[in-house]
Amino acid sequence: MRKLALETCVLLACVAIWPSEANALVMCAKIDKSGAIKEGLPAKLRASCKDNEEEISGGGAPTASDASGQSIGRVVSVRTQCCGKPTAADVALMSTDVSGHRPLVLATVSGDGFDAQAADLMYESSDCSGAPFIPVLQLSTIAVFAAVIGPVLNGQVAGPGTTAYFPTGSPVSFAAGSSLTAGTAAGCTGSTRTFQPPFSCCQELIGQPVFDVYYHVESLDLGGLQVPFKVEAN
Repeated sequence: MRKLALETCVLLACVAIWPSEANALVMCAKIDKSGAIKEGLPAKLRASCKDNEEEISGGGAPTASDASGQSIGRVVSVRTQCCGKPTAADVALMSTDVSGHRPLVLATVSGDGFDAQAADLMYESSDCSGAPFIPVLQLSTIAVFAAVIGPVLNGQVAGPGTTAYFPTGSPVSFAAGSSLTAGTAAGCTGSTRTFQPPFSCCQELIGQPVFDVYYHVESLDLGGLQVPFKVEAN
């Protein structure tokens, strides 16, 4: 068995698991005829590796933690930039109750913090006031990505105040009048955009309200986590 050191994420592309596989067994990478691992191909979590695969981690799926060792969550997919160099991982923060299902709530992390949100927060109002909602274009019973909003640092979201918003309950339909994203005062410009301190940008949807299906949101405070983040095998 080959064991590889893990820092920001595992040294292969996408590792996908189902919630029922949360206590995953081994991580398997495809190998060529010489026995060398094929770089850049998906690794998979299995009960045992196939003949054309090799185990590259110890038992259990990798988990993400912050600089103090506090757990962030279990890694459900791993990303690479090129040549086996790790960049980011999708981490299951918790599960949520959406339309009778309990999908995992995912957020993408790297060593520098959380990636900017995967979805905007949507509002019926034109100025991002009132109750926030989150769009779910295709509801998965397996996993949904959270909208992560916090201070923007080097293209990442990290530091005090970072919050993950995720869908819950049953869907509602309405025409959204504004959307909220993570942003800075310098980057939130234009007649239809308004900076909302300390680190949000509101976009008014003038003349183009977005009618869609949205979900109510719950939130999870991520501001107490300390960078750098790391991913380790169990």
